[in-house]
Amino acid sequence: MLPAALLALAGLTAASPNVILHFSPRICMPGLETDVLITHQWAYYALTNGTGQGQVPDNTMPGSYQDQFSTDAVKGVEPTTTGTSLRITYGSESEECDASPAVVDGVSQGNASHATYSVVQHRGYLVAEQTGNYTLSVSASDLVAAWFGQDAVSGWDWSNVAVMAQSDGDDEDGGSDGLQTYSFEATEGDYLPMRIMYVNAQGCSALSVNFTRPDGMEILGADDIRSQNVIRDCIGGDPRYPNKALPFVPWSQES
Repeated sequence: MLPAALLALAGLTAASPNVILHFSPRICMPGLETDVLITHQWAYYALTNGTGQGQVPDNTMPGSYQDQFSTDAVKGVEPTTTGTSLRITYGSESEECDASPAVVDGVSQGNASHATYSVVQHRGYLVAEQTGNYTLSVSASDLVAAWFGQDAVSGWDWSNVAVMAQSDGDDEDGGSDGLQTYSFEATEGDYLPMRIMYVNAQGCSALSVNFTRPDGMEILGADDIRSQNVIRDCIGGDPRYPNKALPFVPWSQES
């Protein structure tokens, strides 16, 4: 028998016949402790120049930067700082390209941070409130890449990336290679893991992210967007329902 308090919330009593209560299948975690809204996580890595784990190589060679930078550079690495956000932006507090501190999603990361030789990751879930076509458009210098589905949870590398924009060493001004777009179909009620990674080598940073839902409404971009289409995670509220959006593993344990 259901507890009396729970029945009372539904306006019922223990004597009510054929009682079937349906509970929400998710309890979503707030993205910000001071905000009831839900959003995505980010991790900032202040790395060094080089080609190994925890390092970012210079973007000076001809050809694609993905041939020089490996996703293994940040796997298993403890981020310098982490947080949650309602946007995706990156830069430095000064107009100088190599200045510190770095600014992630509008928040300064302190004097120990730097905009060059750095990586920023964002991860969370798309919650499809509409059935139809979702579109992610990105551009960057030096590189931005995105993964969706199980590929966004583990095993993410250049072989399974959904969309990527990058610059190469031949760009005299360090500019990006233009806007790259990825579109896919989702059904209302879908929960889809997503990951967006940005890499800046030497010189100026440049990053643009725009994510829209079927009705054309932007659900993630350069401005704070209060939308429940992009969430951090959810925990199943009723054991009869499967978990829809499990929390990601800690950043330093990703593989």
